[in-house]
Amino acid sequence: MRAIVGTPIVHRPDLDIPPPRPPQATNISPPPLPPEPPTLIEMAANFSGAMARWAAAGFPTVDAAELEQRLNTCRACENWGMVLGFGRCKVCGCFGLKLWLKTERCRHPKGSRWPQNEFVKSPSKE
Repeated sequence: MRAIVGTPIVHRPDLDIPPPRPPQATNISPPPLPPEPPTLIEMAANFSGAMARWAAAGFPTVDAAELEQRLNTCRACENWGMVLGFGRCKVCGCFGLKLWLKTERCRHPKGSRWPQNEFVKSPSKE
């Protein structure tokens, strides 16, 4: 017997075959979306705020060991990516200048991943 295309499937109790069941919903949620990179205006605001904090503190910079630690932390982060051949943070938009500034902290959504220092003790709203 040939099946006719477009014919609906009908349950036949006389064949003892259960009807097809629709797939059941699972409790698996999709992975979280990556953060939206900041706009040019947000990047400008982040940069000007960083420069103001740095100037107010007397222009302190990190030493070579802390710079290397910050750089390695950023390179290993899921929010660090390459843009036009430069590393860039997808959270704050930093191209790496902030790594040198002792007054700045990492803005990772789960909290700063950089070590604290005398200028940055705890995350604050900026």
